[in-house]
Amino acid sequence: MKKSGGNPDIYRVDELTQLLPIGRDKAYRLMRSKAFPSIQIGRTYIVRKDDFDSWLGRLSYNFFK
Repeated sequence: MKKSGGNPDIYRVDELTQLLPIGRDKAYRLMRSKAFPSIQIGRTYIVRKDDFDSWLGRLSYNFFK
């Protein structure tokens, strides 16, 4: 999996489409969602790997509970 800008601790939209079974439009909607731990810098959205992993873990826990 390609990492953004050489930083393995950050995911961008393109990485989310590889990690999750979603397309670019849904990845952008997810990044803009208040329930998702993304950061907006100008027009670019990023999410820290640790924050993504925690979010996914909480979501999975609630789903399989």
